[in-house]
Amino acid sequence: MKKRTLGALCALCLTASLFVTALAETYTITLTKDQAISDVPVVLDIPPQTPADVGVTPAQIVINAPVTNAAVEIKINGDAKTAELILINSDGTYSLPEEFLTAKGTVYTLLPTKNATLTVLKKPPFTDISRTEWYAPGVYYVYHNGLMNGTGKTTFSRNGKINRSMIAAILWRQAGEPLPESAAFYSDVPSDKFYTDAMLWCAEQGILTSAQGKLLPNRAVTREQLAVILYRYCEAMGMDVSGRADLSPYSDSGKISNSTKAAMSWAVSEDIFSGNSKKQLLPGGTVTRDQMAVILMRFFA
Repeated sequence: MKKRTLGALCALCLTASLFVTALAETYTITLTKDQAISDVPVVLDIPPQTPADVGVTPAQIVINAPVTNAAVEIKINGDAKTAELILINSDGTYSLPEEFLTAKGTVYTLLPTKNATLTVLKKPPFTDISRTEWYAPGVYYVYHNGLMNGTGKTTFSRNGKINRSMIAAILWRQAGEPLPESAAFYSDVPSDKFYTDAMLWCAEQGILTSAQGKLLPNRAVTREQLAVILYRYCEAMGMDVSGRADLSPYSDSGKISNSTKAAMSWAVSEDIFSGNSKKQLLPGGTVTRDQMAVILMRFFA
């Protein structure tokens, strides 16, 4: 079944009778085996989907099939080239189907699993990312959920470094943009920056610590420092941070600072951090924007 090419997805469509929860936010579709293994897509009997823009809650399409790699098509309102079909994993994270194309107001895909939850989002405007790369689901997630913007109208700058002010602003917005209660002064936090209230609030909550009267907004953040910041954010928000993972299987676990080991162990246990192909956690490595996108998706999903 996996050998079916995207060319088959463009073949003449087979009209099918499907069970649908009409006019609901979540559509449930059950495919028969004949429909699922056909070399032509099954027409989903649901209203055409409008790609959800940033901050808009999209409809979900839950598809059940007796086999993997079932071919489906979804009609799109407007230009299908602006649409991206997203697989929503059981933990809330995103995946992008490998087999995917758009044509004539329709998106087509082969489902990698028998049971799949799909949604249709408007593509980010970034021309410097690729949907086939490891970071793409994270970029789609943070863009659609308003966690990260681009560095320009059409650029995401995935290799750019993440600094303390960026992280503070992201966490502050997720917390509801609370105003800081104190009038604490830090010599390197001006009163009129996008991150001013965010950094002051994070300092109040103990999420960020100061050094010699400074909060260091422009300092790049390492992976172990990010783990500590996320750990403290969870504590401040009353979330459970009791999880711990054994770090000994990672070849560079000895390089983790003593002051960050608890946070790193927690982050690994929550699948926020994972090792690379060499079983390394790279605790001292700086965090790039694409890495941050994936980490935020795992953290907030």
